[in-house]
Amino acid sequence: MLLLLFCTVVIIVYLLSLLFKLRTENKKLESLVCEDSLTGLLNYRGFVDTLNKFSFILPQSNLELGIKSPRKGQLSSLTLFLLDLDDFKHLNTILGYELANKVLQEVSVALKECFRQRDLIFRFGGDEFAVIIPGIPHEVARELALKAIKKIGNINLSHGLELSASIGVAQARDQKAAEDMFKLANEALQSSKDSGKNQAVFYKDTTLIHC
Repeated sequence: MLLLLFCTVVIIVYLLSLLFKLRTENKKLESLVCEDSLTGLLNYRGFVDTLNKFSFILPQSNLELGIKSPRKGQLSSLTLFLLDLDDFKHLNTILGYELANKVLQEVSVALKECFRQRDLIFRFGGDEFAVIIPGIPHEVARELALKAIKKIGNINLSHGLELSASIGVAQARDQKAAEDMFKLANEALQSSKDSGKNQAVFYKDTTLIHC
């Protein structure tokens, strides 16, 4: 009887250890699936998952619910930065594949230095990056965007080349606005490129604001 009980306990412990290892491996695989192999940043899949997750923490609609401030556990706002390196295809042609990849890695480091550790930075692929930050005012978002542009502009390139970036920013304060946030940030980014590049453009209250 005692032997049977002992064997049962051993089997249970063994199965639990296997389950723990399986969960650990699954977490590692999930991390790899959402990670950009070149820069170590989160990738586009990680971006979509994160944006959806944070969007649901925003109030459903401040107007519909008559809420003047977020409830406990809700975000006051969500800010999205879309960043694109200017004329990177041209740089890629001159520098070559390997050096261009090193530039992308340096940009990733520069973004980590500009933004806070809790801010979420992504690389979609190519020279496209994004940052998601919950709960910051427009003024702080503006400072961070300008800081990122300056930091990237200070990256040294060979062949006498210079590096610059264009940024589009949009904010959402409820779930309804969050649905259009990517589209609005992308419009702001396109406006930044069309009006001279190397600048940040904010989409605020249906107006594009150039910095």
